[in-house]
Amino acid sequence: MDEKKQEKESSSKRFDRDQSMSFIKATASKSVEMYNQIEYSRLLLGEKKSSSHSRSVSGWSELSLVALVASRQSETPAWKVAEAQQKDVPKISIGRNTMFTHNKLKIFVMLLTLATYTAMVVLNAGAGSGAFKGVFLNTVGNISNKYSTDFTPAGRTFLIWNVIYVWQFAWLGYALSGICRRNELGWVYTEPDLLPISFYLVWILNNAINVGWLFLWDREYLIPALVLLAVLPFTCYVGLFISHRSLHIHAVWFLKSHKAELWLIRILVQNGIALYATWTTIATLLNFAVVLIFNGNISNKIATATSLAILTFELVIWFSLENFVLDRYVRYNLTVYPVVIVALTGIVWKNYSPSSPTDNSVFTVVLLAVACVTFAVRLGIVIWRHCKRPLNLSDSPAMTL
Repeated sequence: MDEKKQEKESSSKRFDRDQSMSFIKATASKSVEMYNQIEYSRLLLGEKKSSSHSRSVSGWSELSLVALVASRQSETPAWKVAEAQQKDVPKISIGRNTMFTHNKLKIFVMLLTLATYTAMVVLNAGAGSGAFKGVFLNTVGNISNKYSTDFTPAGRTFLIWNVIYVWQFAWLGYALSGICRRNELGWVYTEPDLLPISFYLVWILNNAINVGWLFLWDREYLIPALVLLAVLPFTCYVGLFISHRSLHIHAVWFLKSHKAELWLIRILVQNGIALYATWTTIATLLNFAVVLIFNGNISNKIATATSLAILTFELVIWFSLENFVLDRYVRYNLTVYPVVIVALTGIVWKNYSPSSPTDNSVFTVVLLAVACVTFAVRLGIVIWRHCKRPLNLSDSPAMTL
């Protein structure tokens, strides 16, 4: 009787386990995020990879989730439950080469991104210096001087492009280095997939738009140039969205295992693109003022005031969003205000006259002061939150079953 009772209890436990396994498999197959949680749970529970690299990834993933389920029904640590159940999990032997297979399509897209970006930088350098006389009719600076406004900054302000281009090269180099580096999950550029193919495609589009604007501006097609330039920062926003969303999904693993990698992504990728996005947003407002004046017959005073007002509105909206809505995503994006400060300083340097200040020059000085104060406040908020309210696991997608 005791043997039959034990056998019945054993069958019941196996049935419950199989049912749990089936439910977990079905759930995981429907959600990419659940897949990531499976892998993270394996790492966070302290499970070890087989030194021979022949252990089944799927077997360990299922084992991790079953261990989590079982551990929640008892006080036994999940990793002990996993070890106890390991012998019951079906494994499919896979070789070392299979585990670390490269994604050839993604590598191609990444290299294409680098190639298009390099070509864009070279063309911009040639258009700015006049080196490509057979390609461009004028230099970018000469056209800017021809269509000068009170919103146009001093010429030396545009040296910020050098900082922007170097910063983008830095994060591209970092991203490409992932092709040669591995972590616990696989190749760094794919596991986890922080910068997916869609991100690089958006960046290729960004490079194409930048080059297209150069030719339209060179031929003095002001309205088409404005339309194209307005799309340029939008592609940066899309790239930032993809990057921040991906990092937020994988934050658990990075916080636990790879904090240095986390900060490289924040500093190089996210702050670099934010720098580019902010400057091209201001450049769009400058082109907008040019179109109002030279195509719309609007006075310089009104056109400049309009662009300054839009910039003020954008700063207010952004300050509100980053501090009260998007903090968990963009807390460490700190390059927005320095770019605004540089641009406004250049405008003041070129257009402000202490002896006879205009309304717009006073507006610019006040906005510059506000931008400096806002940046100081933002730094204070970030430092305080970093110390008192750090981003932790509770700020990331919960690992729920």
